[in-house]
Amino acid sequence: MKRYIIGYKYRRMAHQNETKCRIPFYFIPSDEVYEALSCFNPKVREDAQKGEPFYSSWMELPFHAIFDLEEGQYEGFAKVKKLRIAEDVDWTSLPIYVQPFHFQSLPERYQVLHNEDGEGYGIGRFNFRYNSYAWMNKGPFPTEAEAQKVIDEELDDWE
Repeated sequence: MKRYIIGYKYRRMAHQNETKCRIPFYFIPSDEVYEALSCFNPKVREDAQKGEPFYSSWMELPFHAIFDLEEGQYEGFAKVKKLRIAEDVDWTSLPIYVQPFHFQSLPERYQVLHNEDGEGYGIGRFNFRYNSYAWMNKGPFPTEAEAQKVIDEELDDWE
């Protein structure tokens, strides 16, 4: 099981439209699935009542959503094992799938960056909106090792 974020292409589209990311979820219709997905798409129940055994629905998710996906369930699909913005839902019991090409691996939260204006190093924090690291007000540090030590000892990783 690996951790993923919504792919940059979809996060960028959400930024341009000032809306949430739209990602298709695939599932077998059931009351439990409707309840779990209704927070992302209130019309999911009425949309899915077309009698199809396997249904997809576009869900609107915050661009900073973090997923745990289990690959290899069905060819071309990955099962959602956890969605960090909806931790009250038991994702392990729900047959909800996504297409992995909509996602990218979760990058490190902090990264040591070289100071372009001079000597020294700083710390960058991952910016979901721009898919890059933004400088933090920590440093400058004379060596890369000192900056990495601050990341390891003082800054929290993804929760």
